Amino acid sequence: LRSLTPSDTVVAPTFTPAVAGPHTFCLTVRDSQGHPSCVPACKTVQVVPESGLHVELVWTTPGDPNEADVGAGVGSDVDLHVAHPLASGPDRDCDGAGDPWFHSTHDAYWANDAPTWGSAAPNAGDDPTVDLDDTDGAGPELISMDSPEPGKLGYSVGVHHWNDHGFGPVEARVRVFLGGTLAASFGPVTLAPLDFWTVG
Repeated sequence: LRSLTPSDTVVAPTFTPAVAGPHTFCLTVRDSQGHPSCVPACKTVQVVPESGLHVELVWTTPGDPNEADVGAGVGSDVDLHVAHPLASGPDRDCDGAGDPWFHSTHDAYWANDAPTWGSAAPNAGDDPTVDLDDTDGAGPELISMDSPEPGKLGYSVGVHHWNDHGFGPVEARVRVFLGGTLAASFGPVTLAPLDFWTVG
């Protein structure tokens, strides 16, 4: 989802991966005329989330001819939500129970990207953060929490197809990591504009 193209002036380039999983890096050495001087050297590394809870959202938009372009309105805007057990709101899915989405303090998403949920201690690590919010393409969106609250059960994960910008439905996928290990994978699920998927 991201590429690394260092210039000849960068001695030690860095790369921050967008998603967990294998990432392959290749080095091609070229002479002064631009001709490759050897076979590319490639190395694959496995990226593992460091946080206690790490939730990833990616999506594809069949109607978008270039999901890699960036800018306002050039791709679908799909949003990841992680809600605290105390979150409550209107019954949006008409199942007779209130839903946690868009709660002003207990739903972590782009409009509430660093809520305070757990301990008041500044280093407790029990508050989520929205680490990446993609508004114009295929993701990823990432929400993480270093130390989920002890004894809390029922964090909710959801996906909202906020705005298709004319590109139509998307196919969304979610992965949940606990302590650096893939705990669950969901999707693909097709979402029309304004659909909300309660993942789990």
